[in-house]
Amino acid sequence: MLVRLEAAAYQAPTNLDWLAGGVAAYSAICTHLACTVRFSEEAMAGAPSAHIHCPCHAGMFDPRRGASVISGPPPRPLPQLAIKANDAGELVAAGAFQQPLGEAPPLRAGRSPAVGTTGSP
Repeated sequence: MLVRLEAAAYQAPTNLDWLAGGVAAYSAICTHLACTVRFSEEAMAGAPSAHIHCPCHAGMFDPRRGASVISGPPPRPLPQLAIKANDAGELVAAGAFQQPLGEAPPLRAGRSPAVGTTGSP
């Protein structure tokens, strides 16, 4: 997914070296349950400015801050992709995604979540 904002609008943890002008590229696969996310320039409840949202479970991401999670169930930000303009001025990938795409992997056998567990260690 390509997002165009003013270049000065991007902040950490966005990798500014991976932008092409004011354009950032993020995975369009939600990190919650792998639904397709959408970019919106319009404000809505919980997102006072441009944002990326997942219509399936109301997850919201901030494209200005590395597609970090604003609200909802996604466990992590959307991965960013390095892009550049080629000699013809077209935007192209400058490498591969460095983080896993889509939903978080399930817990491995023998592991349990730390929250809400009881009993001895």
